[in-house]
Amino acid sequence: MIKGVTRERIRMPQVRSVTTLMYHSIRDERGRMDPGADDTYTVSGDQFAEHLERIGDARLPVSTISDLAGIDPAPAGRAGGMNAAGPGPLSGNAVVLTFDDGTASHLDSVLHMLWERNMPGEFFVYPVNVGRAGFLSWSELRGMASAGMSIQSHGYSPRYLNDLDDTAIVNELLRSKRVIEDRIGQAVTVFAAAGGRINPFIAALARRVGYKAVCGSRPGRWQRHSAKPVIPRIPVRASTTADEIGDWISNRTLALTAQAGRYRMLQAARWALGNDVYDHLRRRYLGGH
Repeated sequence: MIKGVTRERIRMPQVRSVTTLMYHSIRDERGRMDPGADDTYTVSGDQFAEHLERIGDARLPVSTISDLAGIDPAPAGRAGGMNAAGPGPLSGNAVVLTFDDGTASHLDSVLHMLWERNMPGEFFVYPVNVGRAGFLSWSELRGMASAGMSIQSHGYSPRYLNDLDDTAIVNELLRSKRVIEDRIGQAVTVFAAAGGRINPFIAALARRVGYKAVCGSRPGRWQRHSAKPVIPRIPVRASTTADEIGDWISNRTLALTAQAGRYRMLQAARWALGNDVYDHLRRRYLGGH
């Protein structure tokens, strides 16, 4: 039986600014990665535990995008919202932990460490990969949802939406939302674009088909009342230290500026080369997203 985190509503007006961290795979105790995982974005279990300890030490509320966007994914009869801040007044800042791709390590490694610290996580999955080797099954995802985790959409498949026509984009968005809702039994209201390939037009389409929040991978802080259409997330890499996590959640400007500068450089390369060529070169030379 999967144990759950305590769910406690964070008072929305008190949280103004959010640091959203984007994780992928976690190495197991033997140092093994999920099959097909990107080494650049795979952290060790000890490293992840250090990150969580630094977040806990900061005494900031830890929530989910779905809750902070004013959306309650919990079925009738269950409380909403989650808060790991402990006693004391809430600050104007919060932290969100997101996990992309729905890999097996999210159950094997992540869930237990989150539960130990009474922290929620938001997990973005591709329905096409659910049940495949190295990925979570629907029963495992339902168990994680019952344990207080938020299960949301990464699209139906790992295709980059900016490579698709409008009809195919809507199909990816709608099909993913409907399948996850049907199999998990809770509302899917947050979308995170594969590879961070998102623009205002795609974000608008996502909202038109029923998503309430849209995430990318541009580093920065989410100002909850901002009119910007895409929520920023900070990619966590194999090289990310606990000190860097501390800098990001403490809103140290230089630390975030460095991440944003790297992103802009690589974004320009993606635009110039196109997704296929960029991904081919990244795998060989860049070692980053």
